[in-house]
Amino acid sequence: MALHSNDFHSGLLVGEYSYESALPEDQLTTDAQRERRSRILDAAVAVAGGGGYDSVHMRDIATHARVSLATLYHYFPSKVHVLACALDRELMRFDDHLSADPSTSVDPFVRLTAAVSRLIDAMEASEAVTEAMAHAYAAANLVALAEAEMIRAQTSDMFVHLLGDSNTPVLYRRIADTLTDVWTSEMLAMVQGRRTYADIGQRLRTVIELMARRVR
Repeated sequence: MALHSNDFHSGLLVGEYSYESALPEDQLTTDAQRERRSRILDAAVAVAGGGGYDSVHMRDIATHARVSLATLYHYFPSKVHVLACALDRELMRFDDHLSADPSTSVDPFVRLTAAVSRLIDAMEASEAVTEAMAHAYAAANLVALAEAEMIRAQTSDMFVHLLGDSNTPVLYRRIADTLTDVWTSEMLAMVQGRRTYADIGQRLRTVIELMARRVR
């Protein structure tokens, strides 16, 4: 099912739409397929960097990735799927970067606060790409549910890794899930023009502080 301009209201999708999921990475059986998928995601990020969500068109992604339009649609049913998968990959890379360069603090909530500040700074530094991915994430909750859940799971895992080992892993997972829900809500608010990056950072830090007080 194709989307049209009247499928949007205030920058968000409306109505009921259904897409098949993007081709899962674990179903790719050759290095060439995995390289092609990575190249497509790189292309989507590059195109988004030129003007945000509205500047992203499947034909432009295909051209930039040097694949046919049919090949692109074989991997991703829509630009929402491409950008959502690109966001998931960026979060995974950020998680890996944090693991390779961890905070020296022994306090898990201090580590969490520092990482959130770095995440917001990285988002703001690539504002057009962030705007495109945030719009796609908001839309994915309607038309790409598997990809939306993938992003949520990756974000929660990142926060769990930052909290570190614990004698209460269930509690840390609940904390991570709660913070993920707040982050998701803030991303939606940003898409709607109700949040700045400073607002998002402050709200996330406030939630972390409140949870830290409860746990300590």
